Amino acid sequence: MKIGMGQMLVEAGDLEGNLHRAAVFAEEAQQLGCEILVLPECCDLGWANPDDLALAEPVPGKTSEWFRSLAMRCQLYLAAGLTEKDGDRYYNTAVLYSPQGELLLKHRKINVLTGIEDMYSVGDRLGVVDTPVGRIGMSICADNLEESAVIGRVLGRMGCQLLLSPSSWAVDDAFLAEKKRYGQEWKTPYTALADTYGMSIVGVSNVGEVTKGAWKGWHCIGNSIAIGPGGTGKELPFGVDQETLAIWDICLQTPEKTGTSLAESAFAAEKKL
Repeated sequence: MKIGMGQMLVEAGDLEGNLHRAAVFAEEAQQLGCEILVLPECCDLGWANPDDLALAEPVPGKTSEWFRSLAMRCQLYLAAGLTEKDGDRYYNTAVLYSPQGELLLKHRKINVLTGIEDMYSVGDRLGVVDTPVGRIGMSICADNLEESAVIGRVLGRMGCQLLLSPSSWAVDDAFLAEKKRYGQEWKTPYTALADTYGMSIVGVSNVGEVTKGAWKGWHCIGNSIAIGPGGTGKELPFGVDQETLAIWDICLQTPEKTGTSLAESAFAAEKKL
């Protein structure tokens, strides 16, 4: 199976421009024979930009329907991060559409980062879905940090074979100046999930600048990462200008255990982490 990793430029509040870039990536992914395309977190309006909440839509709504149509037109399973309005609340949300236009999953981010807790409400559920390409789960960015590993573990115990994670990985000026190596903060928990549950994880970040809000001045740097059982994977370029589409060829594993037998073996493995 071919999974497209759409490391796209996302600009704050530029809905039209961001949707155009998403469409270009989807069309290219279709031409390259991808079954799935994963786009970044909040790729409609940008992550952590409070002024842009005025543009947020419900799901379903105008923006999510645009992504639904894109999935159908390009015949892809399309995972994308959106800014969702639900009554007087806003959520950092990810959706998964089928090539037939069915909304298969909607995940609301749970591990909302410090400084924007008053912007996004906390998600309240997890789920997986069976598809012809495998059992898929969703999370968003910091939901997969080591301190939030319980989220991925629950999905693993649900039998998730493929975890899709729209992300927005940002660093500050000091990080760039010191030229530190990025990515281990994701490789460690991704590898633990992959080795414990036999799942494959795909985290796709945007590139560009955070121009508003508590994280203003930080830089989204791509470096998207995919990891499967046994250390297989793919890592995309690091940098605010590293917009790219990459393909990950994978073969999903079928879980050998379920229920209590899975819980017991997973618990034993987790105690060693």
